[in-house]
Amino acid sequence: MLQTLAVVGRKAPLELIARTYSGSQHQLEALLSELQTDEFIYKRPAVRDIEYTFKHTLAREVAYNLLVGDRRKTLHERIGAAMEQLYSGQLDDHLTEIARHYRCSANDRKALEYLRRAGARAVRRAAHREAVELLSAAMQLVLQIRDDKERAKTELAVRIPLNAAIMLRSGYAAPELKESIERTLELAREFDDPRHRTSALISGGAFLLVRGDLERARRLVDELLDFAGRQQDLISAANFYCGDLLFWRGEFSAARVCLERAIAHHDLKTHTFQDPLTSSMATLANTLWILGYPDQAVAMSDRGVRAARELAHPFTLAMVLSEMTGLFVKLGKYQEACEAANETVTLGSEYGFPVWAAFGSVGRGQALLGLNQPNEAIIELRNAIGSLRSLGTHLCLAGCLLWIAEAQIKLGQIEAALATLKEAGTETERASDRLYEAEVYRLTGEALAMIQSEAARERENFARAIEIARHQSAKSWELRATMSMARLLAQQGRRDEARTMLAEIYGWFTEGFDTVDLKDAKALLDELNG
Repeated sequence: MLQTLAVVGRKAPLELIARTYSGSQHQLEALLSELQTDEFIYKRPAVRDIEYTFKHTLAREVAYNLLVGDRRKTLHERIGAAMEQLYSGQLDDHLTEIARHYRCSANDRKALEYLRRAGARAVRRAAHREAVELLSAAMQLVLQIRDDKERAKTELAVRIPLNAAIMLRSGYAAPELKESIERTLELAREFDDPRHRTSALISGGAFLLVRGDLERARRLVDELLDFAGRQQDLISAANFYCGDLLFWRGEFSAARVCLERAIAHHDLKTHTFQDPLTSSMATLANTLWILGYPDQAVAMSDRGVRAARELAHPFTLAMVLSEMTGLFVKLGKYQEACEAANETVTLGSEYGFPVWAAFGSVGRGQALLGLNQPNEAIIELRNAIGSLRSLGTHLCLAGCLLWIAEAQIKLGQIEAALATLKEAGTETERASDRLYEAEVYRLTGEALAMIQSEAARERENFARAIEIARHQSAKSWELRATMSMARLLAQQGRRDEARTMLAEIYGWFTEGFDTVDLKDAKALLDELNG
């Protein structure tokens, strides 16, 4: 009996002991009473029943190690089977323990099943260390399956949550994921199961997006939307990833449609490693600001943050806070941006999410820039770029370079700023990351404005910024670029032209008149009217 208790674990519920014991209830009670008298174990109340606990860890270890291999394996399998029956109504709460018992038995099939299920549950809880350990152990058992078709099908079922676990631990674009992502997509297409294929396309699209390969990511997302339609509970997740991709590609109106669809189709039963509802709200908030709806953006951001905090899912909360930081910066609320960025960094560090620690650092750099600390901002942003690159992340590098250039302009380092902006433009073209494309041209014009002989190039860049913003329906970027152009025209004595173009874009807005950009636009209009 002592050896059976040792196999069960540190705590042994009476119900479970009874299911593994072949004698009578009276004999069981006598054995347990004797072990208590001899001070090997003690009894205490538990939630469902009573449980027995070893008084000394060493006693349990000795009893366990005295078991012969086959006897030990048999006991583990018997206990695993008993737990399946005992906890049939709440198996999710006991998956890891059942997996442990079957893993120590000779029943590899059951071990694989429960390791996969326990690992997938750990992914949903963002417990990435536990998830990687469990799913890696499952993958080792997959390789032992002899039948080729069964092995491939089971491999797919394990790789999908394993990829998610690695993304939690090492970031969406971790270099170690490349081969696994490609293998997962290959298997998903081979078996053509809508659920597995949708999940594989989500992880593949996220990997390519964050690596900065937006063209290939777009092809996967188009495929994803087709398959998600066959799997109703994944429509929300599929539309979030589609909307996120379109957002970074600068297709803001289309992004809005996908993100609103993701919110509308959210299913509380959906289980993915990142909550699509709150993530969609966070990305939609920034999309709405760019499209020219600042008040709606703030309302959506507040809604997303509240929902993320209630969700108690640290990985998702870090993402939502990172997006909120970006919105605060756009609104000119730099102190609030700094606080949100610091919380993002803390979450990333505390829970071991390096990608969010890095993006939090990006947000902190932006906030420092807005707080007129350009030197500190440059240091923070360069450190963030180093962290992102080490994680295989190229998304947002163009933005980081843009903000470094803005800091350099503030410091009067015009040639350095122009070189940095050129690098940002190259990164934009390489990755098709067009989120800040209009801003790159606008800021290039602002840098050229510091050089007296560059008025023509200055105007060309402002005009290009306006053209891009209009093509993207990015009214807030268009407003900024138009203000820059209006200042240049006013300096050249073309005040009427400047006033007309600024009045047109300012008149488009119907909300957000207390935000920084619209206040600046109104002040400039008043000046031009004076």
